[in-house]
Amino acid sequence: MLLLTRLSNLQFYQSFKIKNNRVAAIRFTTLAGICEALDCQPGDILKYEPKQPT
Repeated sequence: MLLLTRLSNLQFYQSFKIKNNRVAAIRFTTLAGICEALDCQPGDILKYEPKQPT
């Protein structure tokens, strides 16, 4: 995780929140940095999960 944080130019708290699924939104620049570091496309790392009815 620390290597990805360095390669994608994120702050540690940002990568911690993303890793632990504690984000409501992500900036395109953050997503671009992660994709560049991992040499992937956004669809490779994102998954849409609709809210479950309560």
